[in-house]
Amino acid sequence: MVKKNSRKFDLEQTHRKILLVASELFMEKGFKNTSTREIAERCQITQPNLYHHFKNKKELYIAVIEQLTDSVQKDLTVIIEEPLPVDEKLCKMIHVLLEKHPTNLFLMLHDMFREMEVEYRSTLYTIFKQTYINSLAAVFTDENSLVQLRDGVSVDDATRFVLYNVSSILSIQTTYQRKTKQEDVKKFVDLMLHGLT
Repeated sequence: MVKKNSRKFDLEQTHRKILLVASELFMEKGFKNTSTREIAERCQITQPNLYHHFKNKKELYIAVIEQLTDSVQKDLTVIIEEPLPVDEKLCKMIHVLLEKHPTNLFLMLHDMFREMEVEYRSTLYTIFKQTYINSLAAVFTDENSLVQLRDGVSVDDATRFVLYNVSSILSIQTTYQRKTKQEDVKKFVDLMLHGLT
């Protein structure tokens, strides 16, 4: 009985380690430039052992993205439900993305549409939409936030604009190892909501 539980514990530990290492490598190098051989070596296991846990690299990538976005979405949902003005909600949401998101969102989208077959693409896009697009759209449609988009700007336009700009901040932060300050995020949100003049 002890051996059986010990084996189960070892399998769970290995599974968690694979996800952790794969997450670091995928977020740093992207899907294409990360090999299962490299993941297995860093985990100090064989490739067949890795494939015992995950059928292929694409399924491992999806598991990594699901784990990442699940954590991010929980935090974003809490913020969405807070009775705050739209600028404060956006600042808090951007801080979550800067703290919890280890890569540029554009790299994720690139991997999604350039490296994956249709069935995987569909799964990844659903995860991306639910976590990022729907969460940001909820801010612009929340009656308590009292946001008034100007004429001709739809919720979709506003959501894409915020995502594009947040991706840029994430990219700069990752590339230059620069921590984005709270004042910078406030200024960024103010410029997004009110423009330059």
